[in-house]
Amino acid sequence: YVLPRHFQIIREINRRFLIGYLLYDSARAQETGIEGIESVLAGECITHRAGTRIRALAWNPLTLAADDLIENTERAIGMMRDTTHMCVHAWASRFDRVALRLSGGLDSGIVLAWLAEMHERPEVVCINDYIEQGASADERHYARLAATQAGCTLIERMPSGDFNLDSLRNVPRAVCPRPSFEGTRAALEDVQFMQAMIGHHSQALEM
Repeated sequence: YVLPRHFQIIREINRRFLIGYLLYDSARAQETGIEGIESVLAGECITHRAGTRIRALAWNPLTLAADDLIENTERAIGMMRDTTHMCVHAWASRFDRVALRLSGGLDSGIVLAWLAEMHERPEVVCINDYIEQGASADERHYARLAATQAGCTLIERMPSGDFNLDSLRNVPRAVCPRPSFEGTRAALEDVQFMQAMIGHHSQALEM
């Protein structure tokens, strides 16, 4: 984070940021939940020199995307396929065991397909978190088909409704709700679950 030159311990809450965060929590911005404290964005370089501060992007994905437009559909599909294949294999080849969050959707299904066709394939355990309320939220059918096709173990679990709010008292103070507050229960459950599924193995990857 970037602090102003004459930073005081007690600062005002940035209500504008918090309102925007509640509306769209996936956005990444320089502002934080505390006035006067700014985030350093991905790829950003901050230079302090002679009492001045200069912010510049060392790399910008928007600029890179605009430099070399791919207008040929077949070429774009091929490059996406090759890049996905390379990334999945590069990561998974370093580990003996992989725990994959298989939602039943397109993205995780593609990752599983690439894992399944690896030469020296690691042990893969798929986890599907489902919600019974609402047909659109339950994609276990598709997750089962994908796991069967890949020959992998599929574990289905429904998130527990039991949550002790006292644990929120131990959440570290931060200038942004993410990641300290979000997923407190989920993070605890995941640690316990992954330890049970893939063990305390030094070569285990969660995807």
